[in-house]
Amino acid sequence: LKGSRLMAEILAPLPAVSLAEGIGKMPLGGSVRPAEIVGLRSPLTGRTRQFQAPLGRRRPGPEPQLRGRGTAFTAASARGALLLLGFQCRRSLCRRRLWPCRSSTRVARASTAASASPLDPLEPLEPLRVRTFSVSSMLAAAGLCLLGFTMPTPIIPTLRARFMLSAGQVGLIFSSFALGMFFAVMVLPGLSDRLGRKRVAAAALTCTAVGFSAQGLAVNLGWSFQSFLLMRFLTGLFAGCNPIFKAYLADVVPTSRLSTFMVYREASATLAFVIGPTLGGYLATTLGPSSPLYATAIAHAMGALLVATRVQESIGLRTLDEAKPEVGKASQAVTRVHWPVVICVLAMSFLYVIGQSCFSSFFPLLMNDRFGSSPSDIGLLATKVSSVALVFQIFGYGPVQRRLGLRVTGMLGAACICLGLLGFGYRILPLWLAALSYALGVASFPATIPTLLTRAVPQKQFGLAMGVDSTVNNVCRVLAPILLGLLYSREVSLCFGVAGSAMLVVIALLLLPASQIRKSAKA
Repeated sequence: LKGSRLMAEILAPLPAVSLAEGIGKMPLGGSVRPAEIVGLRSPLTGRTRQFQAPLGRRRPGPEPQLRGRGTAFTAASARGALLLLGFQCRRSLCRRRLWPCRSSTRVARASTAASASPLDPLEPLEPLRVRTFSVSSMLAAAGLCLLGFTMPTPIIPTLRARFMLSAGQVGLIFSSFALGMFFAVMVLPGLSDRLGRKRVAAAALTCTAVGFSAQGLAVNLGWSFQSFLLMRFLTGLFAGCNPIFKAYLADVVPTSRLSTFMVYREASATLAFVIGPTLGGYLATTLGPSSPLYATAIAHAMGALLVATRVQESIGLRTLDEAKPEVGKASQAVTRVHWPVVICVLAMSFLYVIGQSCFSSFFPLLMNDRFGSSPSDIGLLATKVSSVALVFQIFGYGPVQRRLGLRVTGMLGAACICLGLLGFGYRILPLWLAALSYALGVASFPATIPTLLTRAVPQKQFGLAMGVDSTVNNVCRVLAPILLGLLYSREVSLCFGVAGSAMLVVIALLLLPASQIRKSAKA
């Protein structure tokens, strides 16, 4: 009703009355000051409404005359009335919560800033405890280290033909390497606590480079399959640098920025998955099946040189900073280990590695058996999948996670992985759509596990939690390829169906930690 009355006053005005008596009389036909008080008499009620007419900058001189019912009506009065109409309508909509009010917007921005990520531009950034180039060098070494998992992937069909392996024996190639890593992640992180992250990481990368060179010699010289598996196992004994990289970040990065640098580490890993398969497929096609193994050895040697020459030691930095009081909620969020949450998160990590092992170990065989793809074709498709994952991880994960939350984003990621694996095995989706679904899943789900662990474990035990998580992952990498290989030998769809079903269990487990963390926080 107010809006209709105001509209009637605008459309059918009577002669306007100037109420600027206090600041001097001024005819309405002349120049009106920006803060002049204007009155309009309504033809419906006979009352005069008073309001200010903020006009802003205007050219000097007389106002143009507007004619309505033969009565002079100045443009200043019309503008003021329109401003009043808009203000009244907006205030009415704000009361009914149909328009974002300025006060509610400020409250929403304040609450968003309070719960924003550590790298939110609204909050000051704490400096790193070492040079930025040192952290960048460690992240680059982590990416070079992960090339060992990606570059040899396209030569799996060639190794199967050369050693005359069954599908179950193909899984032993990955299980032997993971078995060596199982011991490495239990020994190397603790050793780095005493001897230093830089020294242990450089030595481990050097030994891993020697091991991959020995694998290439085993393929070139025609050694037996047992000798090749032995070289894989010995190489895995020194391939436990991933927890050391995470521990280094925990040492040198402030608590408020740690989660963001963990995302950077995931991005470096995704970049390795982008470069590795294509480069490995090209080298295998042009130079022979052993060339990806030699290239992986060179990558690890480069990583060792980078760590030894460009990375600052972090041991001792964290103990000096622990005495300083930290400002913010992150340091006071968790004071004890919430074991129910930790067990659920480790279970999710174990089940996720099943799906990951299925794709990395048996997707090349699926492409070769079903479509007759060459190593270069397999590497190109794997690179496309990793490229989609990298683009979404850089540009899409942050906005989606802020809008939906960590738990819902993790559930969507697990559902995408499940849909992609089922699409590969049962052909319920086109190949490109299944690959796209899997790529979006692996880009959005992996960050859920370390983030949930940081919410359930005190900051002082974060490195230990990452080591336990790596141990659980390696146990799964030992067992999953063997069991999935037996399923693949029976039926291809059965292998991918079991891996996809494991991600459904992950979705169910994601419903538990959130409520448990709330109860623990209230307690």
